[in-house]
Amino acid sequence: IKAKKNSKSKNKVKNQKLKKEDEILKKLEASLNRTKYPEIYDLKNNLDNSLFLLKIARDEEGVSELSPPQISYLLTNVFGIKATKESVSMSLKEAKTFVDRKKNGMSFFYKIMKSGEDHLKEVISSNKGGGKQKWIQKI
Repeated sequence: IKAKKNSKSKNKVKNQKLKKEDEILKKLEASLNRTKYPEIYDLKNNLDNSLFLLKIARDEEGVSELSPPQISYLLTNVFGIKATKESVSMSLKEAKTFVDRKKNGMSFFYKIMKSGEDHLKEVISSNKGGGKQKWIQKI
């Protein structure tokens, strides 16, 4: 009987976490405007796209960390950039100096670090050749 009760309380906590994650996802999906960030379409890989999304989520919406499924969902559904949660996860997992990785329950959550911002700045500057970089000036 104790095992069942313990299992129910774990499921309740898990469901509360999922609800919070869903709320964050809905907030970002509703508020992110893809036309405001044309630089994302010049980025060439999942790592750079993920870092870009982590940066704008933090700077524009105050969401400091996201999970790979959340990043994948937003890249695909808001920006129209195909990204699987597995490819996002692998890219971020290998980018140890660009992100802070924390485990929360069964998921990992990533937060962009200064070195990740510097990397983005460099990539966007080289892609644009000094052209329109409204967003990058905010870094």
